[in-house]
Amino acid sequence: MSRRRFAGVCLAFVMASAALGLGIAPTFSTSRADQGTDKNDKPSKKPAADHGKDKKTKDTKKRATDKKEKKPAPHPLDVNRLSMEYKALRTLRNLEATPAQLSEIARLAKTTIGNAGKREPAKAANAYIDTLKELREALVKNNEEKMETLQEKLDELREKDPPDLDDEIDITDAAEMEVQRLLNMLSPQQVLAYGESLGDDLPDPVQLILDGIEEGRELKKEEWEAIRDELAEKISWLVCGLNGENALKLEEQVSTFLDRKHSGKGKSGGREVEIRKLLGSPGPFVLLNNILEHDLAMLLSNARLKEATKACLRGQGTQIADAEKPATQAPAPPPQKRKKVAEAPSPAGKSGNSKKPAKSGKSTPKATAADLDDVLKSPEKFDGQDLKFEDVTISGTAPGKQDKFLLLEIKTGSGKVVPATRGQKLTIVIAKADAPDSIAQMKPDQSVSATLTCHIGSGNKGKHWDAKVRHIVVHGDK
Repeated sequence: MSRRRFAGVCLAFVMASAALGLGIAPTFSTSRADQGTDKNDKPSKKPAADHGKDKKTKDTKKRATDKKEKKPAPHPLDVNRLSMEYKALRTLRNLEATPAQLSEIARLAKTTIGNAGKREPAKAANAYIDTLKELREALVKNNEEKMETLQEKLDELREKDPPDLDDEIDITDAAEMEVQRLLNMLSPQQVLAYGESLGDDLPDPVQLILDGIEEGRELKKEEWEAIRDELAEKISWLVCGLNGENALKLEEQVSTFLDRKHSGKGKSGGREVEIRKLLGSPGPFVLLNNILEHDLAMLLSNARLKEATKACLRGQGTQIADAEKPATQAPAPPPQKRKKVAEAPSPAGKSGNSKKPAKSGKSTPKATAADLDDVLKSPEKFDGQDLKFEDVTISGTAPGKQDKFLLLEIKTGSGKVVPATRGQKLTIVIAKADAPDSIAQMKPDQSVSATLTCHIGSGNKGKHWDAKVRHIVVHGDK
């Protein structure tokens, strides 16, 4: 054996011994050992036999890492819905709603509430959620002592660690139509009680604007615009109530004013004069009425209102049976197809009929007689007013944008037809629950004479107006 061959065999023997000592199988063949080790033919660092074990270890580590990276499971309780229900309960308790009123509100909720829809998952501390749950129960049981204590605790937690909730409520058209009915159900004592419940939170629009200017002075463009828009919207309904067109105009004016004063300097006294001139100095009773209208419209639009009213009724214990009676045994509607029926406004605070509208409320006696032809020419001149159209002819109906509404086809005294569509400036709309049978079940070849009391309100930024029927008297078939 040559020295070179002998050296190769010895080297192979040493490498094999080292591999066996480490528990690793050799990866070379005898023939290669005999031929010497080629510099491009390096042994594998990890033998094939161990690849499976190594892959399993990697997969295990990957699963463990993925598990750590996964977001925590959502809270078993829907905190957004809980918060919405809390809002409804708080309003009901601040109103000191009676069992009979709770039942009527539950009945109205069937047609007025909005759709909860898909919302962003809530993010809130457990302490906040637990306190909110306790407060809900206290509101249900009307435990005033706990309500006050827990509300203070909730406010502190909100201040310390603000929750991220998607619990906003948009006012529905149906809620706007029914808000006067709900307002007329309240006694003067309940209105006062609600005003007192607001306490220091009772807003003053002038002071809100002054505070907004000061607090927003250091805010940058996007942050400022968000604060400005929110403040302008709040001021608009505080001063104008649910009067759409006027509220929209004021919102734009307030927004412009805030932008103008955002970077300016000066004493607040001079600004206050400008603000009062801009707002028209609404009196305290106007403000309280607008706050009530807005809050009640929010209540009627709340997707969790039905659950809140039922919970309140359950909290009343033995009173629940009597409380539910008005909702299941509503007074029978007056006979239809009467001729020359004199119109009489519904008594304040009573609104049990489901077929005959009782939405006249405080506005029906104040309705102004108007010519429908004049209103059709310039509906913007009548925006926010309650008008009475006497002896018009209803010649057809059509489904509204929402199933709970009907659009009316009306023929004016001059013979002009207002189609039951939204293709013109003015649409006449009535809640199905308030439409007499002769109208709700109207056939194509029928028509009836009627007197309508409507509230004129704008939509779509002044391009379209609704005449929402608050009271209707049918005189007879044509």
